[in-house]
Amino acid sequence: MLEIELSAPPGSRLEVAEGRLEETAGDGGRRFRLELSRPRAVHPMWWTWEPFHLYRLTFRLSGERPARLMISAVPPAAAAPPRD
Repeated sequence: MLEIELSAPPGSRLEVAEGRLEETAGDGGRRFRLELSRPRAVHPMWWTWEPFHLYRLTFRLSGERPARLMISAVPPAAAAPPRD
């Protein structure tokens, strides 16, 4: 899961082609959580023999002005829904 912070004019819309995007409460800006689709590939990388999941992400932002998009990985424990 990825967390995205968007600094864009009001009314701008963010779309992603590979995953499910959900808007969450933000501190002054807009925040989203992105649940990734299936990985494009899973294989070892040049620095390790451990398998890595590789994803391709395509973002589209409506509006005419440029915007800042910050993306950070969410640890698995933080991404899990709370238990009763």
